[in-house]
Amino acid sequence: FRRVLFRSKGAVSLLDKALQKYPADGMLRYFLGKAYYGEKKYEDALEHFQRAANLKADDPEIFKNLAITHKKLGNYPDAINWYQQALELKRDKPALLFLLGYAQLKNNEHKEALSTYKKLTQLYPQYPELDYYRALAEEQNGLLIGARDSLRRVRETSPFYDQSRQKIEYLSARIARIQSEKEQV
Repeated sequence: FRRVLFRSKGAVSLLDKALQKYPADGMLRYFLGKAYYGEKKYEDALEHFQRAANLKADDPEIFKNLAITHKKLGNYPDAINWYQQALELKRDKPALLFLLGYAQLKNNEHKEALSTYKKLTQLYPQYPELDYYRALAEEQNGLLIGARDSLRRVRETSPFYDQSRQKIEYLSARIARIQSEKEQV
């Protein structure tokens, strides 16, 4: 029902009518935000997700959608804030941790991203694409050998497999160069 509703052209109109009757219904606001998001009207979606969060401050799904919308708009600090709030309500949910780490990477919070990905590795080591993104965070933190090791764990079925292989070669050459420079000193 929900997927059909949010892809339907009349969803916004239908939900607007419902909100006229029940203006304080947080879930209707949330669904209207989803409908706007589905139409790629992210500013409108953000407005309704925020209003839903004000009405229903205990729903991690609303917070997650606020974070995703902020991320879509390139506003990573607010995305990080909302992912963290969602995690306070739904501790250690793998998808939220993964998305938080990605937003931290995009916001150049490399230490925080690595910490988030390490936590996710402990909780759910088989999380899809975790090894690739953990490698990015490790590389940004100067942990080149760790990054190379993480990239070696990227599976052939991953959309990042070919990139991983190329990056392994690059990191291996960089590591060898650094080791050579150390030996010369």
